[in-house]
Amino acid sequence: MNRITSTQKQQVRQFAQIAETSEKAALEILKVTNWNLQAAVDVFFSQSRSSSDPRVDTTEIDALFEKYKDPIQEDIMVDGVVKLCSDLDVDPADPAVLVLAWAMGAQAMGQFTHQEWTQGLSKLRADSVSKLKETLPKLREYLHKDDDRFKDIYKYSFGFAADAGQKCLSPETAAEMWRLLYQGRGWELLEEWCQFVIEKYGKAIPRDTWTQLLQFSRIIKTDLSNYDPEGAWPTLIDDFVDHIRESRKTD
Repeated sequence: MNRITSTQKQQVRQFAQIAETSEKAALEILKVTNWNLQAAVDVFFSQSRSSSDPRVDTTEIDALFEKYKDPIQEDIMVDGVVKLCSDLDVDPADPAVLVLAWAMGAQAMGQFTHQEWTQGLSKLRADSVSKLKETLPKLREYLHKDDDRFKDIYKYSFGFAADAGQKCLSPETAAEMWRLLYQGRGWELLEEWCQFVIEKYGKAIPRDTWTQLLQFSRIIKTDLSNYDPEGAWPTLIDDFVDHIRESRKTD
């Protein structure tokens, strides 16, 4: 990926994730479409439909979109997402719904565009509610058992949860997302971390802190014995470690 900008590199990675293709293939399509990500996605899926799995009926995917689409807006909005969850027999707060949004490349919470819906269900090979329901256990496994996909979903979730135009998450929103993401992953410091962020810290969470917490949760032991205060951790994480160590002294 020589001679391309950092923004273009990010587009390549994003396209490769959405289309589940190689970065080399993503680069070629993006070049052809003059670095228009939406156009590149449209080209990719229109080309793949002719050779796609015959079990996937894109007309049925379109019909499902119309079923859940808002009567006024052009997209599936909150009410449609709630109805979809009801038909799938899942709570809207189920982690599988978050992974479904990731699979679709959804840019906003509680909303699916036609493009996101089509590319997501095509990728999941789901052209009916029953087939989509069958994918839910696999989507949950992405969070619980697949470290690489968990990392992708974790990074995606920050932008997904952020309000339009915002570069930070409120402590309450961040804690809600952490609890959703870490369900079933056995990170024993999760509740103490969320409580500290809300009750002691109380400030907006920037992307850098969000990203570094993933590394912290992966490599730092529950007893914090391998935490290096001289490491390049955000101040919030340093303060959290100090808080936990002090609270354990008094227990």
